[in-house]
Amino acid sequence: MLEELQQKAKMDKNQIQRITEFLKEYNFIAMDETKKKVKLDKIFQKFFTQTATS
Repeated sequence: MLEELQQKAKMDKNQIQRITEFLKEYNFIAMDETKKKVKLDKIFQKFFTQTATS
C-alpha cells in the first residue's frame, strides 16, 4: 500500500505521489487507485532485481 511505502521510504505523502505518478506515466508501475496499491511492471522488476544484485 502507498502508506506502507511512505513509511518505509520515510517520505511525505506529496513526495510519494510525485514519484508514483512519474513511474506510472512511464509504465514502470501499475496502480490500483481504489485499493491504493502499487505493482512494479515485470520488465522493470527484472531490471531492478538484476541491478540490485550486481
